[in-house]
Amino acid sequence: MLTESVLLALIGGVLGIAVAWGSTQVLIALLAQSERVTLDLSPDLRVLGFTFAVSVLSGILFGLAPALQSARVSVSPELKATKGSARARFALGRVLVSAQVALLVLLLTGAGLFARSLHNLYTMDLSFNRENVAVMALDATLNGYSQERIRQFYRDVLARVRALPGVRSASYASIGLITSSNWGSGIKMAGYTRPEGDPGPDRNVVGSGYFHTLGIPIVLGRDFGPQDHVNSPHGGDHKREVCALLFRE
Repeated sequence: MLTESVLLALIGGVLGIAVAWGSTQVLIALLAQSERVTLDLSPDLRVLGFTFAVSVLSGILFGLAPALQSARVSVSPELKATKGSARARFALGRVLVSAQVALLVLLLTGAGLFARSLHNLYTMDLSFNRENVAVMALDATLNGYSQERIRQFYRDVLARVRALPGVRSASYASIGLITSSNWGSGIKMAGYTRPEGDPGPDRNVVGSGYFHTLGIPIVLGRDFGPQDHVNSPHGGDHKREVCALLFRE
């Protein structure tokens, strides 16, 4: 019985490594989306050794108890056991099997919902072109820069990123692509009253070429350009120091 338990544990460990290897390759394929992105998430010898040790230990622990119990069992009293005790043991076995099936259904349901949510997020229409778009977060306030130094820092970073080989366009924004800002704009329109509880539209501070970088078509008007800054007419006061740098390869 101990040998059987250890063998089953080793088979489970091998199957676990196979599932982990296969699912890792699937996740890499979903995340990379580019031949130029290389992620090495393959398990090393330490991971394999740990998995082997856990498999053997679990087999010994869960196989030793029933093995010792069966070694102390007297054959004669067991053969003379009544039908009632046999039925009681059979009922207990059915309860345990039912509990295992219930847990399995619960786990499979949760895994199915997770896979469906992941598929919905992957196929969601975000209203911008997300192919070959990289996002990098910067916060110049951590170095104690002044407002003018912060703006100059972002302009220098943007110019350097645009000069990188393979970068087609780049821009920046105070808020990420699909992140809720909770930064109300306070925009009001004459003759329109927002319903109760409606916070209204959010606002974002973006740099020149933002819509071009994300592939967002402009129906009316123009994109922001270098002439739009804090000192230009209606330039406003840029009080948001944290920016997300977007660039298309």
